[in-house]
Amino acid sequence: MSDTQPSPPAGLTTGRIVHFVLPEGYRRQGEHRPAIVVKVWELLMTPFLVQLVVFLDGSNDSPAALTTKWVTSVPFDASGEKPGSWHWIERA
Repeated sequence: MSDTQPSPPAGLTTGRIVHFVLPEGYRRQGEHRPAIVVKVWELLMTPFLVQLVVFLDGSNDSPAALTTKWVTSVPFDASGEKPGSWHWIERA
C-alpha cells in the first residue's frame, strides 16, 4: 500500500456542484440529485469524502417535502450507481 494519498478528482473543491445518488429510505432511491459541496475531507483512509447540501424534489423525494438535505461523509463513486454516494454530473 502506498504512503501517499491519491489526488482528489480534478476540480473537487468547496462550492462545486455534483450529483448525489439517493439512498435507501428516499422515495426515488438510486436517482441523482444536484448537490453543492460544502466541505472536502482530506482523509488518508477514505479519500474524497464530502459534506453536501442536496437539492431534493420536494414530496417526490421526501415524505416531509424537504427541498434540501444536509448529508455528511459522502463517498465518491465514479460509476454513479452506488446509493448514498456522489459523482460528477454526467455530460448531456
